[in-house]
Amino acid sequence: MKIHLTFTNDPTNLLVSSTTTTGLNNVVYTPGKVTITPDFCNGGNTSITSNITGVGYQWQVSIAGGPFTNIIDNANYSGTTSITLGLNNLPTTWTGNQYRCVVNGINSNGYTLLFKNYWNGTTSTAWENIANWSCGMLPDENTDVVVTNAMPFNLILNSNTTVKIVTVKSPASLTVSSGFNLIIKPTN
Repeated sequence: MKIHLTFTNDPTNLLVSSTTTTGLNNVVYTPGKVTITPDFCNGGNTSITSNITGVGYQWQVSIAGGPFTNIIDNANYSGTTSITLGLNNLPTTWTGNQYRCVVNGINSNGYTLLFKNYWNGTTSTAWENIANWSCGMLPDENTDVVVTNAMPFNLILNSNTTVKIVTVKSPASLTVSSGFNLIIKPTN
């Protein structure tokens, strides 16, 4: 597989990965633990469901690798004592938060909040045009950027931008215009 990147000012902070996957997307397996990372847009709504059923449910969150604590229904969460947790209007600053459901004293699979924005390039080549992005907003420093679509427009960056990760899959391309930088935010 060949990745095409064009740089006009040789930026030094760029991470590009190319992966091919089979089977389930967004599932990470390590011995004894399964982490499922649902793709999420800033301010969007989604839900996650416990892989365990029972009588009593309590959803918990771990922030920045801290201890898991119980969560309650509020503007960002609904169904915190049910099998399905609703996630609403979450900011990208919550990227990396981990969720689990305690069901009858047993912990469910873990879920890691991950914000992704896909280039669709339907309007123009401009990174800066929100209509070109799957989330309807520009990626930020807490967002994974995925560029898989080369049609109808390839991606050109004409501003200084910071993102979490950039993945470019063939046949798509990313061009960083002269005088601008694409900075990949270091992850801890």
